[in-house]
Amino acid sequence: MDYGLFLLELLKPMYGLVDAPHLWQIALMLFLVSHLEGRISLWDDNFVYWTVKDIDTLRRRHPQKAIECGVTESLLVSMADKLAACLSIHVDDLLSESRRQILNFLRQLLETKFGAVKRQQLPFTHNGAQYCRLENDSILLQQTKK
Repeated sequence: MDYGLFLLELLKPMYGLVDAPHLWQIALMLFLVSHLEGRISLWDDNFVYWTVKDIDTLRRRHPQKAIECGVTESLLVSMADKLAACLSIHVDDLLSESRRQILNFLRQLLETKFGAVKRQQLPFTHNGAQYCRLENDSILLQQTKK
């Protein structure tokens, strides 16, 4: 049989460039919620947050990584019952906020599942918005002009 005589048309691809970002987001959200104790916001399903209690649960489950990153019981006690960390997801871009030790801890746990991740610190641009720190230690967020 001469295979050069046949043309095969793919009617519906299972995966492709159109599906890849959505499938990545599903895999990421599943990992954040089921393995990293993240909680999905009721108002925005692309916003995940952790309470101090959630981070303490993670710290007990991954004690060596927590120690390496400086996530200690005394750090969590000093945060009282505040929000410990939050993460906004846009396709494959994550924007996170927390104390440095907790960010490093979450990053290490993400890298064990997904491999190396790129990290940016202020100032940076995320989804067309510029973030920078002002002299009074506040953060300025402004839309870039196009």
